[in-house]
Amino acid sequence: MERLLLIPAYLDSYRSLKDKTLKLVFETNEPTPEQIQMIQTCIQYPGVLAFNKDVFKKEQLETVNNIKTDFDEVGKSKAQILRNQLFGLWKLDSKGYEVFDDYYNYWMSKFTAHIVKIKEDLK
Repeated sequence: MERLLLIPAYLDSYRSLKDKTLKLVFETNEPTPEQIQMIQTCIQYPGVLAFNKDVFKKEQLETVNNIKTDFDEVGKSKAQILRNQLFGLWKLDSKGYEVFDDYYNYWMSKFTAHIVKIKEDLK
């Protein structure tokens, strides 16, 4: 079962981005080491942010439980989307690569070789 990251926070600011999305900034009290670890493992993953000034009501929790994290990649190039997906894969199984760029280069060279082979087969 996945753990739920719960941190009391207040919304400090927001900024509109050129792709019409928002960047939200929250401030918290000092997080525990476990919370910091959870935050680090969540980087580059889509999720759900539920914010309420008070305790969530039953209907609100049901709504949160039914949200699907079909994150919209609006404003990102296909190369950026692919890189983000590879980053997520690296976090799950680094295949021994300590640096993401090395992992990325490995998979891009495999992909390029695959495309070259397809082209050769079509000739």
